[in-house]
Amino acid sequence: MRDLVQSPKKGFHHNYWINIIKLKNYIEKTKNWSIESRKDKFPNHKI
Repeated sequence: MRDLVQSPKKGFHHNYWINIIKLKNYIEKTKNWSIESRKDKFPNHKI
């Protein structure tokens, strides 16, 4: 989104597939996250 707003003619097209791959990796990494799993990972952090 940032690339589209900041540089729609250059940055967006140049970084499109890089950003798509990063997004897919992030979605895969976080697909099983829940509030409880995050609380377990950071037990001393107050929500």
